[in-house]
Amino acid sequence: MIESAKEITIVIITYNRYAFLRRLLNFYDWYSEKFNILILDSSSQKPEKSLLKYFKRDNVEYHKFNPNIFFVTKIAEGSKHIKTKYAVCCADDDFLIPSGIIKAKEYLEKNSNYASAHGLYFQHTNQNNLNKFRRFNFTPLYENGKSAEEDSGLKRIISYLGGITKCFPIYAVHRTDLFQKIWSETNEYVSDWGLSELFPSALSLAHGKMKVLPIFYSSREPNTYAWLNEEKFHRIYSSNKVNKTIEGLSKSIQLIDKISISNARKCIKDAVQNRLNEDSLKSTKDNKKNFLLFVKSKLAFRNRLRNLLGLNTLDRVLSKDYIFIKKAVIDAGDLREELINTRQEYAN
Repeated sequence: MIESAKEITIVIITYNRYAFLRRLLNFYDWYSEKFNILILDSSSQKPEKSLLKYFKRDNVEYHKFNPNIFFVTKIAEGSKHIKTKYAVCCADDDFLIPSGIIKAKEYLEKNSNYASAHGLYFQHTNQNNLNKFRRFNFTPLYENGKSAEEDSGLKRIISYLGGITKCFPIYAVHRTDLFQKIWSETNEYVSDWGLSELFPSALSLAHGKMKVLPIFYSSREPNTYAWLNEEKFHRIYSSNKVNKTIEGLSKSIQLIDKISISNARKCIKDAVQNRLNEDSLKSTKDNKKNFLLFVKSKLAFRNRLRNLLGLNTLDRVLSKDYIFIKKAVIDAGDLREELINTRQEYAN
């Protein structure tokens, strides 16, 4: 696994969240697997001195971008520096599990008709109550996440946009050439963040199947900022932006599935519109609710993992990863204010 890690680049995108970046880099320090790490930073300030020691390492490459750069453009430009065969994108506030990354990469090595592979996602939450005690919570995400293994790219995209494929591949492992192609085309067809996950996810599925492995793959920071209202929805999903997305996906499907552009465009348009209609209804309901999701106890976490992974006992490696995430999150302290501030900047 140590040698296998050298064939993979973790692309970390960061923006005004150096505390989260430090937390993530420190987390990877605890593992013997040393991936190539490519840091794409568009923060408005200079890196903290505590980060400079990481940037000097042989397996770490750091690039600074203009603070006004669109993050899709940042990934498209930054991915040109990837020198390994495989690549995976990681947000600065999340964790990708080393063993999960490697198993996903090994799956792609054995299955050439799969464009991406990843595993099970969880959500971590650190609650501080007047600094008197700390409670770390863990809960599964995308519980109904399924692999996308339909025979055609169009069917896989329709499955994804229809909500059947809950676990989208934006943070899955890809072969580098496809990773670069996906983000280059996303940069061509997506002009702001509203469609910045939908387009690359759909494009990945157009190019090949997606496998969700029964492995611990990622732990994500909860998104409790209710950023979407009716006005913003219509602005970020304007007809011009949506039509450009439809056009980009249709051109790819036409070439990949070898169907007429008119047929591809009609099917993609219907699927995208249905997805946006559902998202519009969902956003209205979700803004009336509290997004905070907490697991009730460590026992509930263990039982859920056993059910999801088919384990009779908690695997040693899985237990180690859980401990490392818990330590990283608790040691970093309360970062919610920094998280909310940057998410507000993206949403405005």
